[in-house]
Amino acid sequence: MSVSNRPKLGSHLEWHGQKIRVKVRVPPLVQQSAKLPAWLKEGLPTDSPRAAETLKWPVIARLKKRIDDARNGVVSGTEADPIVAEGMLWREAIAEDQPSASSDVTARQALEDRVDTIAHQHGEAKAELLAGIALGTATPLESLIEDWIAEKAYKGRTEAARRHALKRFKEWSSEKKVPATIEAVNRKIAGRFIADAFVTAGAHPATANKAISGLSSYWDWLGKRGHIEEGVNPWHRQFLKVGSGPKGEDGQGVKRPFTDDEAKKLLAGITKQPLAVTLPPTSIQLSVRSDGWICPVGRAERRGQTR
Repeated sequence: MSVSNRPKLGSHLEWHGQKIRVKVRVPPLVQQSAKLPAWLKEGLPTDSPRAAETLKWPVIARLKKRIDDARNGVVSGTEADPIVAEGMLWREAIAEDQPSASSDVTARQALEDRVDTIAHQHGEAKAELLAGIALGTATPLESLIEDWIAEKAYKGRTEAARRHALKRFKEWSSEKKVPATIEAVNRKIAGRFIADAFVTAGAHPATANKAISGLSSYWDWLGKRGHIEEGVNPWHRQFLKVGSGPKGEDGQGVKRPFTDDEAKKLLAGITKQPLAVTLPPTSIQLSVRSDGWICPVGRAERRGQTR
């Protein structure tokens, strides 16, 4: 096929010999700071424009993530789930929902092929996650965190605490096989997280409440900005009561015995000087000697004491 007779390609695609490859432009500032070329390119194993439209999205996601990592100084390999990144790109493409001027394949049609491929390669759960994110029915937990933090103007320790709370919840979601999307979180899941991460772990209620407060603030903001139904916050009324730990028979906190070191320090303090123990007038008075022995105080010594 001559060059002039080749079919036109959609966005981010170009012919490279007899094959098609993906290209993503690198912003000039990132080119300078990270010493990257003007374009990042990666070949596709096809010469079919329709197939290329399906195959290009994960490649675009990977190349854009590489650019973002270079911009932020992130070491390659620490990026988030590639399915999530790809799903967000599909969402952007579907928002336009128009065929390319150079292709009769719409983003939705290409998505169907891609979802089938993901299901075959990675399983139905990953395929459903990709489709949900792409179609807007599933929003990754961390996808809006930057907008939230910027609008709330969190800084320093507060910002770090907010990020840590969401990161901890995301890690727990992955461990428990809970979909890491905003829409999947309900009161039951929130309660399970609190029980596993804090109650069962024996964390102090103040520590737990700090994380719960951050998550609750995020969900309030999501509702305020229309990303979820306003007023539906699974973290509301989930705070732990401070001082709600186990109680003794007297209603006070459970008392533990002295450790050996604490007992030694206590006795050492007592034996530094004699301690007169005053009992009722008819009782014998006792004194703790410097060598630790307890003995009666002499009659003459008792008479010399001030009543």
